[in-house]
Amino acid sequence: MKFFESKIIDLRRAAPAKPGKRFVSCFIDMILCGLIALLLFQGSSAIAFQSETFTEAGKVIDEEIKYYIDWTEESHVVEYLDKENGVRKDTEVMVYENLLRAIYHSYSVLGNAQQPDFTLDGYDSVIKFGESSLENDTVAYFYTNYGPKNGLTTLEGKTESLYLFELYQETFKLNSSMFVYNLEVSEVPVLTTQAAYSILYYFINNSDDAIGQQGLDYYNAFYDSYGYLLLNAENIMIRSEPYYSEHYTLYYDALSVQARITNITLIISIFISYIIIVLLPKFLFKDERSIGRVIMKLGTVDEEKDPISIISIIIKSVIEIIGFMFIAFIIYMFPPFNGVYDAMMTPFIGEYNLTIILLVIAIIALLINAFSLFTHYRQNLIDLIFHHQVVDLHYLDLGDIDDESEGKSI
Repeated sequence: MKFFESKIIDLRRAAPAKPGKRFVSCFIDMILCGLIALLLFQGSSAIAFQSETFTEAGKVIDEEIKYYIDWTEESHVVEYLDKENGVRKDTEVMVYENLLRAIYHSYSVLGNAQQPDFTLDGYDSVIKFGESSLENDTVAYFYTNYGPKNGLTTLEGKTESLYLFELYQETFKLNSSMFVYNLEVSEVPVLTTQAAYSILYYFINNSDDAIGQQGLDYYNAFYDSYGYLLLNAENIMIRSEPYYSEHYTLYYDALSVQARITNITLIISIFISYIIIVLLPKFLFKDERSIGRVIMKLGTVDEEKDPISIISIIIKSVIEIIGFMFIAFIIYMFPPFNGVYDAMMTPFIGEYNLTIILLVIAIIALLINAFSLFTHYRQNLIDLIFHHQVVDLHYLDLGDIDDESEGKSI
């Protein structure tokens, strides 16, 4: 069939392909590869996930998650909406609830002396979480009660309240002025009534007027600093001994095992899809023409306008397939991952995870192809090394290409 015959006669007459067309042809190949790789991965991962190594690692992960849930629940730093399934409450929600406790506490301690309009009458949603105290406030409870009792933190010879006051001042820094620090009126830092009122005003009215903007600023300051203290408390627990050595490392190693199996399966799927969609068509259609290049009517010749060798096609394809691994980002947008990149965030080669490796590949690919923007015959770095030219069958017999002829539209 003529469709599968070499186009070398026409390719010798063709003008160099513009970078835009080369990009479109590559994009077509990559999308087709992604679709095939996704189908291959769906099937192969179902098999890989049933392997003994994968399932044993899963058992370790499940056991360690259950242990962690039981261990952290008492600290109050981590709260669970569904303990049985390990569904935890978002940090943002926990910060919000503790902020409402702080607003309630501010009114209870200071009333509305500083802010006449400050009142909680009718706002049952504000008081339903209770009032800040050494026992009821999450940060206060961990840093002054649970932490010291379990050897995770120390009060450094200070009283619970003094330690908490200094912790707030150190963490909130310039924003610490939104609190009153007075042991005579409260064991925990107290929001000034101006701060409490403006935050409550912002919550209720969601207004961007002066009071609403001030409330938003106070809320952001509270969220950033209080949220940090919550996350830091959990990190203290994770890094503590003997938990870190006896439990967390087991969990992380098991997770890494599953991640490596997942990513190896993914890479093999992409490799096979590349062979089907790109490499085989190059031999089938001749002249290094993949499906994308056939659609865009592109082909490759050497600098003497002769057909390129099979060896050079193979060597270039080995390099090209590394760049096509970027398809992994596309596949992770679909089931079973649905955009969750957890498996790519764990070590894949040594200390490096797949995400970092793919980003490095993407940067190198951009640098290689950037050459086509500046070379006379639109050659990228690989073309220059192999003395090849990608040409466009849409433009024949244009002679020696100068800047004007290179600028023809695609």
